[in-house]
Amino acid sequence: RKSNATAYQVVAFYYARADRPPGRRGKLPGISGGGLSASRLCGIFPAMAITLPRLQKNVDRIRENIARQCEQTKRDPGDVKIIAVTKTVGLETIKRLLDVGITDFGESKVQQLTERAAELDAYLQRRQAPLVEPVRWHMVGHLQRNKVRGALAVAHCVHSVDSLRLAEEIDA
Repeated sequence: RKSNATAYQVVAFYYARADRPPGRRGKLPGISGGGLSASRLCGIFPAMAITLPRLQKNVDRIRENIARQCEQTKRDPGDVKIIAVTKTVGLETIKRLLDVGITDFGESKVQQLTERAAELDAYLQRRQAPLVEPVRWHMVGHLQRNKVRGALAVAHCVHSVDSLRLAEEIDA
């Protein structure tokens, strides 16, 4: 069964049941478990503002959950990266994510990836406060062979290699 993922896009890295709109129980539409989107990380729901304290609270909760899970599996929490998929959020939200220490972002389309990376790079050139870690972009959606060059110009990692031919094109 395909979920209604129009408002909340998800990537398979980490799923934390952070916030829910008032009166809601269970999973949110589009959340299939195993993933985390920037809209989910920010606690975005229709007509709700994103405040920096709320965002920090959500990120702290997610990091606590990661630490707890890593402790149970005897894994170093520093080895786990939170990658916020920014498909459904604007540049202002990405800036706030930077303010709370999120520096890995994912996009599912090459054109959006290159546009977002350019917008954020221009912002970072003007930003006064230095980042603890450099911003890294991740290609998380299906990648066509004819768009590999554009993706590789920006992406730190391609998470969606689904064929040997695509792998060979990336390696070329």
